[in-house]
Amino acid sequence: MATLLRRALYWSLRFRDALEVSLASVQISTETAGTTSLFRALFQVWRGAPAQRKVFVETVLDEMSKPASFVATLTGNSMAPTLNAHVTSPFRPGERLVIRRLSRWTGSMDTVRGEVTFYRRPLAYRGDIVVVKDPEDGSRRFVRRVVALEGDELVRDEEETSQALLRLERGQYWVLRDNDNPIEEDIQLLRERALEAETASADPQANAQKADAPNVGSGAALPAERLPLAQQINLLRILRRDSRDFGPVTSDHIIGRVIYAIRNEVDHGRVRNSGLSMMRDDVILAVELQQLGMC
Repeated sequence: MATLLRRALYWSLRFRDALEVSLASVQISTETAGTTSLFRALFQVWRGAPAQRKVFVETVLDEMSKPASFVATLTGNSMAPTLNAHVTSPFRPGERLVIRRLSRWTGSMDTVRGEVTFYRRPLAYRGDIVVVKDPEDGSRRFVRRVVALEGDELVRDEEETSQALLRLERGQYWVLRDNDNPIEEDIQLLRERALEAETASADPQANAQKADAPNVGSGAALPAERLPLAQQINLLRILRRDSRDFGPVTSDHIIGRVIYAIRNEVDHGRVRNSGLSMMRDDVILAVELQQLGMC
């Protein structure tokens, strides 16, 4: 009975999310600007043109067919010690993450075209670990922690005064990596490994042993580790980027929230986000983990 109730709640949440996303795909006319309820917005869609209803229904069905989460492997140590605490190389893969899909239309913004807003809450909260697209390169993804959101002011603490640097506007988020160790430590590690590789390549006996027993598995050199040292350092700087480099991100850049980390078959567990987000993810996570065979 508990499992049945959980699945019923899971699909009701999925259906509500699909409705919210679908409302963004249609034009709703209104006589008065302001904030309206979800049900009123749905009523306006249903009494609208047939083509509008068709787009709306197709979008709902499309959203319901998509999984609520996806699994991705986190590379590097930018989020250590929270995630990938055991990974020392910035280019090595580590934990597999279960990521809940988030749509920008469930965030705090005008979710229907025109002047009507029917749904207003942040997409993420302070403390949430999210997957974001690099604002300067949409093909690149980062895992970062939300430390400030719309309405917050970022300040620079000085000896005598605190100077306001930036006030986050509606739908903006400030995201940072957890690992704040100086980048020089990783650069030094790259230099040491490059020197070791150069020394090994100059050793004929070591090369003969490598030919007899190819280096495969966790110790094998990855493509990024075969790059010239200067390119590795440049890639390292890119992989450590956060809002201090590219500024605030918007709801458009947030892909999902990290809700579960899988280190190995026996070591896995929930990722700590803000209390509100963890409560909202409870049912989604329980059902998704069953589908992944994790519980």
